[in-house]
Amino acid sequence: MNNVLPATVLLAAATLAWEVVVRVQQVPLYLVPPPAARDVLATLDASGLDEIVLLRLPAALPHLFAAFKVSATLALLGAVIAEWVGGDRGLGRAILLANSNLDTPTTLAGVVTWR
Repeated sequence: MNNVLPATVLLAAATLAWEVVVRVQQVPLYLVPPPAARDVLATLDASGLDEIVLLRLPAALPHLFAAFKVSATLALLGAVIAEWVGGDRGLGRAILLANSNLDTPTTLAGVVTWR
């Protein structure tokens, strides 16, 4: 019996982390705090860390959560692909067997079902 769980978890985690890193890395390119907000922080003698915590981080949260939403789907896809490649049991193997038996309802049920 082949234990594919560590490879599945590793591939799903790598897929999740890659998507989050790529999306969050693009945030500073499009994220410029309003000049009025920066003026308020300058008036209050705020440090650079305060600007990050009070302005940039809250503005980046929608992008971060969008990255998590997309990466959750990609992590599921990575886990299924890892099971297809090296598993003898699991959702990926069930989809592969149903597909090879031309059992379309079971194949589609496996695609939309998570454990």
